[in-house]
Amino acid sequence: MLKDILSALAPESMQVKYLLNQVKIAHVIDGRIRVIYEALKHDDEVYNSICRNLDGIKEITEWKINRITGSVTINYEPDSIVPNSFLGQLIAGARAKYAKEA
Repeated sequence: MLKDILSALAPESMQVKYLLNQVKIAHVIDGRIRVIYEALKHDDEVYNSICRNLDGIKEITEWKINRITGSVTINYEPDSIVPNSFLGQLIAGARAKYAKEA
């Protein structure tokens, strides 16, 4: 839902910035990113939307959501990431945010 709404209103780069402002970056390494998104704990629409959107990103090899902690873990093949793709921008932004917070 959230990404669906954002897709209609803003370019991918703005969507990525918005999403990164909504999450805490817990972990970023080549091939894996984990974020904490508090809304996942209690909002079924957000959960369903994230599941739908993650299923639609072909570069993701596996993903897992823990609703108790609000954690989203995304595994991906680093060599398959296109830098300007949505996932590429998300990973680059997550790395930058994680470096600032560390």
